[in-house]
Amino acid sequence: MKVKSSLILWIVFVNLLVFDAMGQNARVKFKLTSKNSDCSGAIDISKFDSVEASVPIGAGQVQNFNSQKGDLRSFEKEHNVVWYSLTIAQDAVLSLKIIPFQSTDDYDFLLIQATDCQGVNSKAYEVVRSNISRSDQEREGITGLSEEGMTPFVHEGKGNAFSVPIEVMQGEHYFLVVDNVYEQGQGHLLVMEWKTIVKPVEGQKQYFQIIDTKDSSKMTAWIKVFSREQLQGQTHTDTLVTGELGTFELPMDGKHYYLELSKEGYFSQSRALDRIGEQDTLYIGMKSMAVGSTLVLENIHFQGGSAIFTGNSQTALRQLYKVMKDSPNLVIEIQGHVNLADNSNSKKTEEYYNQLSTDRAKAVYDYLKKRGISEDRMEYRGYGYSNMINPRPKTVLQMEQNRRVEILILKN
Repeated sequence: MKVKSSLILWIVFVNLLVFDAMGQNARVKFKLTSKNSDCSGAIDISKFDSVEASVPIGAGQVQNFNSQKGDLRSFEKEHNVVWYSLTIAQDAVLSLKIIPFQSTDDYDFLLIQATDCQGVNSKAYEVVRSNISRSDQEREGITGLSEEGMTPFVHEGKGNAFSVPIEVMQGEHYFLVVDNVYEQGQGHLLVMEWKTIVKPVEGQKQYFQIIDTKDSSKMTAWIKVFSREQLQGQTHTDTLVTGELGTFELPMDGKHYYLELSKEGYFSQSRALDRIGEQDTLYIGMKSMAVGSTLVLENIHFQGGSAIFTGNSQTALRQLYKVMKDSPNLVIEIQGHVNLADNSNSKKTEEYYNQLSTDRAKAVYDYLKKRGISEDRMEYRGYGYSNMINPRPKTVLQMEQNRRVEILILKN
């Protein structure tokens, strides 16, 4: 079996997504008016992958959404709304991000499948995705459809900033309704990403090999693979793959799977497993817990300016706890790091950032201590913005990489 080095996937608390451009990655700017707050004024974005828009203005003349608190498929009321219209050009998996230019803006959205506005106004539509959660300041207020999501619909209040992507088909028509809860915002950037659907091929398999990230040597680990439906408790079928294995295979059926890996002396993993869909071996790297090594704890996030965990941090925290519980000789330093924006005009002092990073490291420490991990096995320290991965961050991603919790192995 031929192996292509270009297909090596290092899955070490990261999730690799490969997107195929649908169109020419065109970007367009829109100055929104109150007319765009109704379906009749929906902006056709079918030919664009990126849309820059000014702040939505008002709730429009027609109120299409008005519901009781807790409705997953409707806004409780419309605030400052913009309607986008989207006709699908080819079969694909659609992800998107709504990125506020002002992180304190609180954007909610509904993705509606409907033929036209007449269907919308007569309630002949289906809400297929929604996210009405409170703005996550640590993530710069970004929301959308992403593999970071776990469910199609997210309730209002504290919750995951992302809903799961959606599989769309050529010729289907959708409306994306975006609502900024607050007045006088600063607009937003809408970025759509399209991924080719892996068509089911009878008998075709994707092969995986476990390796040590240090030297790429093959190794075995305890493996569990299950589907998204199993993870969400929607089915009760057996785990698809389980056991002490070095290799495993999955059908190339276009479905999403989740992987759990564990091995003594290595960091455990529990992540979405995204498959490229070629008949070559994909490599999954495991990182050793050797003294002096460090590991970034992906997906541990905090509410803006605080040491309070966001709800979607619990999986990563539970995973770290499991590592500490399963490795009784492991001694670690928990390191907190924060971001300082390039050319920042922040009036906050260096001591503020040092204290914030320390408080966040201590929050992880306290989480483990509360669950029975001995104080003798843990230290915590805040580094402020002194060790940013990207010293002059320009993008949201670079800023996210700077805000992190790392684990340094002191003894094992």
